[in-house]
Amino acid sequence: MGEPEVEELDDEGEVVVVTRAPVSGGVPSEAELGPEEIEALGPRSAQDLLRGLPGVHVSQHGSEGKAAQFFLRGVDAAHGTDVTLSVDGRPLNEGSHIHGHGYADAGLLIPEVLMGVELRRGGFGLDQGSFSTAGDVDFRLGVPAGRRGLLVGAEGGWPARGRAVGLWAPEDRREREFVAGELVWDGGPYENRETLRAGALGQVEVGGVRLRGGAQGARFGLPGALPLADLEAGRVERGESYSPSTVGETREVWVGAVREGAGPRARVRTSVDLRGRSFDATENFTGFLLNAVEGDDRREVQRSVGLRVEHRGEYFLTESVDGVVFAGGYGEVLEQFAEGVERERGGQGVQGGVFLAPGAAWVPREWLILEAGVRLEAMGFGFQEDEVLGGARGQAVMGAVAPRGRVSVMPRDEVGLTAGLGRGYRAPEMRGITGGEEELGADEDHRFFRGGDGEITTVDAAEVGVSVTPWTWLDLGVTGFGAWSQAEYVYDHVSRLNVDLGATRRLGVEAGASARGERFFVRGHATWVDARFVDGGELPFVPPVEVGLLAQGEVTEWLGLGAHVRGVSERPLPFGARAAGYGLVDVHVRGRYEGWGAVLRVENLLGAEWEEGVYHYASRFDLAAPASSLPAVHVVPGAPRGIRLEVSHRW
Repeated sequence: MGEPEVEELDDEGEVVVVTRAPVSGGVPSEAELGPEEIEALGPRSAQDLLRGLPGVHVSQHGSEGKAAQFFLRGVDAAHGTDVTLSVDGRPLNEGSHIHGHGYADAGLLIPEVLMGVELRRGGFGLDQGSFSTAGDVDFRLGVPAGRRGLLVGAEGGWPARGRAVGLWAPEDRREREFVAGELVWDGGPYENRETLRAGALGQVEVGGVRLRGGAQGARFGLPGALPLADLEAGRVERGESYSPSTVGETREVWVGAVREGAGPRARVRTSVDLRGRSFDATENFTGFLLNAVEGDDRREVQRSVGLRVEHRGEYFLTESVDGVVFAGGYGEVLEQFAEGVERERGGQGVQGGVFLAPGAAWVPREWLILEAGVRLEAMGFGFQEDEVLGGARGQAVMGAVAPRGRVSVMPRDEVGLTAGLGRGYRAPEMRGITGGEEELGADEDHRFFRGGDGEITTVDAAEVGVSVTPWTWLDLGVTGFGAWSQAEYVYDHVSRLNVDLGATRRLGVEAGASARGERFFVRGHATWVDARFVDGGELPFVPPVEVGLLAQGEVTEWLGLGAHVRGVSERPLPFGARAAGYGLVDVHVRGRYEGWGAVLRVENLLGAEWEEGVYHYASRFDLAAPASSLPAVHVVPGAPRGIRLEVSHRW
């Protein structure tokens, strides 16, 4: 639940944030990227920042305009099925999306106006709802003091890339107030991986209410995957695609308002957000396997409008007891369809829900904090299948009860111990309430699958961690965790369905260290996880080991250097295959002079040949060869060595 805070005014009328309860030694399973870390990473997009978070493995098998696939704590979260992405607490995940349950697109966000990125691994917070079973990532908007003013920047690179950005953040306004816009064209490292993207984002405070909103549009290539055997035999080059013309488009508009208040006994926050999105993508991962004449191109389309209202209240009940309440509701109207040669799935629906999450924190001793609460959520669904598919109708109301708790012990100022227990949950796909089959046999056509049994899935998790600060400049932490999922849903890019793989369990350890001085910082992490089905088989796609190191230092006041190193181990694939691990090194040189700034970045410095995505399934790209249902390894090649130059001026 975090430590309650109160905003007070000092003698000059400035807002001062006062922490109400004692601060524990920290929660090692949580992590944050601040302005300096964001600057060091130099992300191509807000989504690219996920690569710098400890324990997060990212795979982009499309182009920059499409939501990435990411992994956390041994979970293949696909495009958001088990990890919530949010902006200042407002979830970006879309329920019942045609291209993956919980689809979360962060393309609306502009890196220059991100003041921080917070990661919570595990679903132990009362504000974590559906799709937070492995954790959540919150992007915090704002421009801190020292970085405010008028900024104009341009970026160019090779492989061919261009970007222009503008930011206005008046110095006499609060850090959350700004207006920004960007235009991006990226030719992509390989065939059919180019992106054209434009967006605007802003916040302004009027009469004690913070108005926020933005819009974005993107068009992007979708190259599919290449059979590894074809690459090794020289039948196709790494830079080529067997799907050179399949593309996707997305559009989004968001408007919202936030009102915050604080007093001697409480702090409250109420937000209202309206969001409209469209998604239209055509992909082909299998060539001519299903249709030897027309090919296996399949188009997926979704349009939706959603409203969300949320209230958070923190109440200081006694000297040692604080209370917190999260409450709110949401609703969404959508239409979706998928079609190849013929319509395969489609319909119109409405979904919504209300939630209430009360909790309390008790501080019986200055070195001990006990937190407990329960999240209650009721969901309703209604779906009408297209008449051409049979016109099935379905309605359902269901609920989730998710108790959560944490104990924090601080035996010494420099040592913190934490233990947490919690239940997470995942809402069902809307199509599942029409009475679709729970399972399909191997000889049945999965293209017409209706979404499973339409039930809420629960995930129980536990963690124990210790954080140590032996010196003021050094932080160390280690966490052991476990999670037990009732059902494992993975989005399959061949059948384009969320496939139920059965019950699973995960056990793992995370370790991190960070050191910070006046002119430098270094932070490293490592994660090991054993992810298995309850019957003992390894979970596919999940890398057992993920490591990373981020460092930046100032040589002089005008010159700085930095590096980002990351890697993953070999990982299992379906049907007993394996995917090779990889390691990548990015470096940068930064210069500043008065209001000017320039950064030269070299990505994949060592020129590693690595695979962004690896899969194992049957395909047919050569019509002269006989069709076969035997699976083969397919890859989406990772980007080669690249160079980017960023130039900006701030007034």
